[in-house]
Amino acid sequence: MRILHTIASLAPEIGGPARSITGLCDALADLALLIRLISLDLGRQFAAPIVPKSSRVETVLVRRQVAFGLQQIWIPHFKKALVSAVANGDVMLMHDHGLWEPSNQIAAQVAHEHHLPLIVSVRGTLEPWSWEQKKIKKTVAWYAYQRHNLSQAVAIHATSQLEAMHIRELGFKQPIILLPNGVGSPPLPNKKITSSNVRTLLFLSRVHPKKGLLNLVKAFANLNPEKWQILIAGPDTVGHQAEVEGLVRALNLGQAVKFMGAVANDAKWKVYQEADLFVLPTFSENFGIVIAEALASGTPVITTKATPWHELETYQCGWWVEVGVEPLTAALREAMTLSNEERWQMGQNGRSLIENKYTWPSIAEQMAASYEWILHGGSPPSCII
Repeated sequence: MRILHTIASLAPEIGGPARSITGLCDALADLALLIRLISLDLGRQFAAPIVPKSSRVETVLVRRQVAFGLQQIWIPHFKKALVSAVANGDVMLMHDHGLWEPSNQIAAQVAHEHHLPLIVSVRGTLEPWSWEQKKIKKTVAWYAYQRHNLSQAVAIHATSQLEAMHIRELGFKQPIILLPNGVGSPPLPNKKITSSNVRTLLFLSRVHPKKGLLNLVKAFANLNPEKWQILIAGPDTVGHQAEVEGLVRALNLGQAVKFMGAVANDAKWKVYQEADLFVLPTFSENFGIVIAEALASGTPVITTKATPWHELETYQCGWWVEVGVEPLTAALREAMTLSNEERWQMGQNGRSLIENKYTWPSIAEQMAASYEWILHGGSPPSCII
């Protein structure tokens, strides 16, 4: 069967969805599904888009135009690309990712006009923290079109129980496909890589207010640990890095906090593996693919209960704490006082968690089974709730 996936952007700057969606498409292609992925090309001001590697995935990047005087995105070519993709009738289902973007509205329109079943992966866009961002615009869009479009979907994809709960609280009754994102598993060295006597606390994600970096810097300053540093890796978005740098200066942390910008591919895995701890002090996360990547790299994780990663505690591979400076300080204090061997064992536990539950092949099999059930009926797969 041929499945059409759509998303507003595959630029690394949008964070986890660019990696998780391409990973899903590659894994579905490995199951002999024919996948067409259509996205917008945001232009030279963004990094090169992340695209699937499989030859079974046909990737189409559509030029985006900006009407500068109106401060609006103009994407007439996107609808033309979708209509062209479904014109010969071989596409059996459309799977759209995200909400609120013009591309999502167009995907819903084309699916309706061509009588295609539509699955929507909301990708964290309905989480309470996200709702509060640009709330007035989102409220208008919700009642104008977004709620209607989502109600027309034959199924909604959630990556965690928490996200599924928020979908139900909004009144949507259709089936939910409850499947996490997957992650690759890089080869692990026999022991943890250390490049110096200085221990590294890694943050790898978008440098954005949502991610809680200010709380991390304050918690680190509370401890002011010797022979530890914070390494911040990721693209600066909305100019937030300048605010973080200002706080670093105000707290006299000097060279203890370093910024390295965006990293990708092999360099990304090396950064994960060289770190002694990974920290994501986020205010909101429907999944948190960087957490899965850190665990796959054998690195213990500290994150907040604004993520769905309660398994950090059950698998003894990290700390799952309340949002805020004081809980984060306590977790850092405990993590930094462990021996290298104890942190290494926690990293092995985390690697086992990923191998048991979060690899792409098993997730793709369940997603493919969901497609089959939507198209042909029968008994629903276990991921349908």
